Amino acid sequence: MLPVADAHPWPEKQRSISWSARASSKGTSSLKLQWTMGERPLTYLSEQHQEAVRALRALSGQDAGPNPTAWRRVLGQN
Repeated sequence: MLPVADAHPWPEKQRSISWSARASSKGTSSLKLQWTMGERPLTYLSEQHQEAVRALRALSGQDAGPNPTAWRRVLGQN
């Protein structure tokens, strides 16, 4: 737990979680991740992102594609 300046209305001390990737002794895991991410097309959507878009379409009856900014506009949340 670490103190947080201007934390109100949340607790003054909050958990700080940091994540860092470490390569194996051979350096392969980091390289594999970079390669995998680099091979994805610009239009790649994770499974979770695809499900979120499906849910938005089903709930709203509209389709703004996978773009969050477009969905905010469609839903009146600019």
